[in-house]
Amino acid sequence: MTSLNDQFPGFDFWEPHWQQFVTTYCEWIAERHSESLELFYIPPTAETNRGLHTLYALSSAELEAENAFASLCRRFHYCGVELCSANATNPINRWINFDRLDIWLPNPEDSLVEMCRNHGWDEDTLASVSVASVRAAGLSDRLPSIVGRLCCDPRFRNEREELRTEWLQLPARERPPFPLQRIHRIRSGNLPQVLQEELGLEHASDGMAQFARRLDQFLEEWQLQSLETWELPKPQGPHWPDFRESRDEHGAGTTRLSTPVRFPVLESDDIGRAAREQHQREARDCGIEDELKWKVYAELFRVGFWEQVLRQRYARASRARQFTTEMELVLGEIVGLSGERVRRLRRIRSSLVSGRRTNLTGLRC
Repeated sequence: MTSLNDQFPGFDFWEPHWQQFVTTYCEWIAERHSESLELFYIPPTAETNRGLHTLYALSSAELEAENAFASLCRRFHYCGVELCSANATNPINRWINFDRLDIWLPNPEDSLVEMCRNHGWDEDTLASVSVASVRAAGLSDRLPSIVGRLCCDPRFRNEREELRTEWLQLPARERPPFPLQRIHRIRSGNLPQVLQEELGLEHASDGMAQFARRLDQFLEEWQLQSLETWELPKPQGPHWPDFRESRDEHGAGTTRLSTPVRFPVLESDDIGRAAREQHQREARDCGIEDELKWKVYAELFRVGFWEQVLRQRYARASRARQFTTEMELVLGEIVGLSGERVRRLRRIRSSLVSGRRTNLTGLRC
């Protein structure tokens, strides 16, 4: 049978490489599947390898599988996969894509410029692409802070768990697949074509229709594009077209801006004073008084996410005696922070999740 890479010379496809990986590391995949349906790669460095070995006394074969999986995911710019079977020939439902989880990777916007250069684009066009890429990178760098705010918000966490419960209560074949996105105009007996194809169903039950309404409301309220996984809400970014020629110095004009309330707006953002002040009012009305702490929220997101990944990994393995201390050192290596800084962030996150604190105002962090 001709492979995709043979059919399309010059293109590199995920599936053949994944099949080879599954064949080589089938036992490792089966063990990871027993721990979680999602498998995320752990950024591979000499320090993280030593840390994983200390945490779980991993064998050389297990470390080899970890590094091979990370290399494969990085090659195709995925952060992980969703497994649907422990022993199928193709035990993957879908790959998971979420920017800025691995801080050691170059920005996707930088890769875009390089790709255009490799395709022979002229320097003038590359310059315009580069300017747009720098602007896009500056905006996307702030999106993890939104996820950090949400994942530390008790109300968001409670509503997400309620939604998860509703999803689990649906019969397995009626559960919309991830990523969970808006499902407009779904009614009993009227299932969108895309879901008919993915689920193999022709009609929506009352339960599906009710869940779809709840999902749409949830995504709308929290200004999300989707739920990539339950732990990875994908936020909406700002819609800021280049409208400098159509507005005055106060930001008035015919072009309409859209800025999610939790997105941090900086003084350097060229959106006009009126738009900036309006966003500040909306943020205050939503209880956000610590917008300048956005980098801390981004750190809180990454530390909380990677801690969960590490705690789920090798759940049956014997753990180091000083597991939490060693884990903080590994987390620091993954997110580029000191172990002491990670320890501080874990305490802050705990206070926010528990409701003991409602924001970071007045906190030295």
